[in-house]
Amino acid sequence: MQEESRPLSQVRMLLVDDDPDFARVFQISLKAEKRVSFQVQTVSTLQSALDILRKENFQLILLDLGLPDSQGLRTFEKIAEAHPEIACVILSGTDDEVLSLEAVKKGAQDYVVKGEVRGEMLARILSYALERHRQKQKIEELNEHLEQLSFLDPLTQLLNRRGLQRTLSRELEISGREGANLSVILLDLDNFKPINDTFGHAVGDIVLQEVSKVLKRTVRASDYVSRVGGDEFIILLPNTRLAEGMHFSERIRLAICQTPFVVAGGDTVRVTASLGFMSVNKRTASVDSLLEETHAALAKSKRSGKNQVSAGEGWEPRSDSVADTLRAGGCDLPHLVVPA
Repeated sequence: MQEESRPLSQVRMLLVDDDPDFARVFQISLKAEKRVSFQVQTVSTLQSALDILRKENFQLILLDLGLPDSQGLRTFEKIAEAHPEIACVILSGTDDEVLSLEAVKKGAQDYVVKGEVRGEMLARILSYALERHRQKQKIEELNEHLEQLSFLDPLTQLLNRRGLQRTLSRELEISGREGANLSVILLDLDNFKPINDTFGHAVGDIVLQEVSKVLKRTVRASDYVSRVGGDEFIILLPNTRLAEGMHFSERIRLAICQTPFVVAGGDTVRVTASLGFMSVNKRTASVDSLLEETHAALAKSKRSGKNQVSAGEGWEPRSDSVADTLRAGGCDLPHLVVPA
């Protein structure tokens, strides 16, 4: 029985070389390849290569390092800087193999010596180079994904301590440079242990996940939410003054206490949260110091009956109307503690 013919794999390639005779022989050599169809476009200068790469898509670049407008390793570096996503193979003369090897060390997939490799072997070198580049991209994407996961809490997909520290350092730098206000909320769920004891830890985990969803829905796009352990959460509020932060803290408190959480078996669980709020400064540049400072404000909420927002150092209400607005929140329990 006659074997079915397989469709050719097509590769769009840019040849960057100023020798028209070589370009013609090169294309003839590739036509003999039966498994891969190389669609070759040729340019003769680095600038023309950069121009066409901005407009059209290519999977592979075959690059001569000696061009009319660019010589040596810098030729490859300019291509690689502009288009790291495209596999690049170096065209080498017999007198510049050392330079070609240096380009490979810097990220080129391989090099081909002019006049020494043709036909099937040439096509194989180019195909392998393209496949190596694809595998390298997959590994880089996987590593980037794993790096992102290392900054997230696996249960809630919020920032973990490591992710919060990275964010805190960055936002403190921005705040110091631009003179913007950076504020923080420490949130702790009230009476969370009885939920675990009554319904089990699986239900407790569901409640934590649902609270996390409420927080994500409530915060602004510029804010950062993290779970720092157990049922404690920290929210960073960039460019937020103290009065604005107190209002926002109260909004978060209300969003939690007014949301019923449906768990296994159709049971409904309601939870409340105590919050501590304060301004962030250089003294609170680490997560541990941030927790230490905000715990003092949080403790005020816990001592005063829970389900409240308390302010730490730096809170100076401008008028009674601020406190009156916050006291209109709801959920029955008292919920604002303003320092004397």
